[in-house]
Amino acid sequence: MTETATTKKSLLFTRLLPTLKEQSPYFSLAAIKRALAEAKLELADDTLREYMSKAMKTGIVADAGRGWYSRHQQPATLDPKPVAKIIREVKKAFPLLEFCCWYTVQFNPFAQHLIARRTILLSAERDACPRSHVPDVTRRVGRQGTRNGLGNRYGPSGKPFL
Repeated sequence: MTETATTKKSLLFTRLLPTLKEQSPYFSLAAIKRALAEAKLELADDTLREYMSKAMKTGIVADAGRGWYSRHQQPATLDPKPVAKIIREVKKAFPLLEFCCWYTVQFNPFAQHLIARRTILLSAERDACPRSHVPDVTRRVGRQGTRNGLGNRYGPSGKPFL
């Protein structure tokens, strides 16, 4: 059965993507390709990416990053207050450093179980941040360093810092 490009696009937009959205809140490009194969529809990779771009622009799906799509139109946001102090101190100490900072408590609204061990995570490229300077920054934020330079650190409240 030969399908025109318009028919393939229409089937993708009106049948396959809605079905994938019902099955899971997030789905990958690989899952879309499997659904196309099951429906016996052939699309070139470039054409599929173009169609997915149009599907995102029209609001059929939302971009979830790195080849993943979602039925959720609004991205999840984390409350920045719990990590504001550490972010300020790291930016002050390393103004050109690109890093990410999370606190496990920020994920509690999205988890089925509350995260019991409250931990602050600071992620940066290993080469970008000399080990000798990180303990100084973490101490300024109220953490006390322990073993192995960058190992676990526990502050006065007992919250680990990694």
